[in-house]
Amino acid sequence: MIMEIGLDIIDFDAYNYLGSFLLYSRLLRTFLEGGGVVGWGIVPTEEEALKRVDSAALAERIKGGVDRLIRDGLSREVLAERSIITPSCGAGSLNEAAARQVYQLTREVSDLLGNTLIP
Repeated sequence: MIMEIGLDIIDFDAYNYLGSFLLYSRLLRTFLEGGGVVGWGIVPTEEEALKRVDSAALAERIKGGVDRLIRDGLSREVLAERSIITPSCGAGSLNEAAARQVYQLTREVSDLLGNTLIP
């Protein structure tokens, strides 16, 4: 429903809900091909989760999601042009050290995936 109401960007918690989001690949295709942007909130913002993750593993999770969307018919080019890497929701409630870690990981994941998100 959210993809059908005219938003420009949908930023979702890919760390916790990637599988659920991928169920809507047909709607996502329409959204992206219509000019929408998806924010992959792959970096967790829970302090306990931050202790267990690294940028390479997070990038691999995104690659797995992207591969599934491509198998479902989304174009690599559209995904590359219409995707951004973000933290999952909730960084504002973290202490400064944890927030710095979240944004450092976000940068690292983005760098690992390159500007295209697609290897």
